[in-house]
Amino acid sequence: MKKLPQVFFILLVLLNAYFFENQQKALQFFIEPFIVPTLFIYYWLNSYKRNFIFIMVFLFLWMGDLLILFENNAAFLKWGVFCYWIMLLLLSYNFFQYFKRYALGAHLLGILFYGSYLLVFLSHVFNSLGDMRIHGVIYGLTLSLLGSFTLMELLRNYTKPKALLTLGLLIFSVRDVLITYNKRYFEEDVFTYPIPILHALGFFMIMKSFMLLEESKKEELNSDSDEHQ
Repeated sequence: MKKLPQVFFILLVLLNAYFFENQQKALQFFIEPFIVPTLFIYYWLNSYKRNFIFIMVFLFLWMGDLLILFENNAAFLKWGVFCYWIMLLLLSYNFFQYFKRYALGAHLLGILFYGSYLLVFLSHVFNSLGDMRIHGVIYGLTLSLLGSFTLMELLRNYTKPKALLTLGLLIFSVRDVLITYNKRYFEEDVFTYPIPILHALGFFMIMKSFMLLEESKKEELNSDSDEHQ
């Protein structure tokens, strides 16, 4: 029963990708709003902690998705990116609940990777961003900074949650790049079915990483409790 939402989630993502590829907007409008809620139900049923901050991550992700999906003017796109940015800030807060803060020099390799990634991307599309330049740069810097921390944390000590978080965030960022090309560089949907698939896969991996971190935290607390008894 706890795994049933995951089955529906996969089905909805595949249908959404198919409708996106075949430009069946009406059906996409019907399917896509249910994807994040279905994944939230999976999280709610399977999470040990049901972290309030991560619940808010789901909320802002869903709001961003809806604003981008039903976009009919520039304001929708701006508010959609803003919601995604808040989601990233919440993810960053959650990240630092499990991993210590350290100086920028301690994750220089991560900064180099994500900094180069952001610089190459912006150098290609910056002139096309128009009134979205400030939004794009702030969002890109926030994602790159979080990505640099996750990458260096993974390189410091490999664990499955760290690997899922690092790869999930990278996949999610590729999805952002494809959307930006569609919206601002090509001004049409050149990239189609990879976007919903990368979106779903990336966020699912991010979610699973935090669920595993919650479980490991629980085991540590139980272990400490047993030692004190």
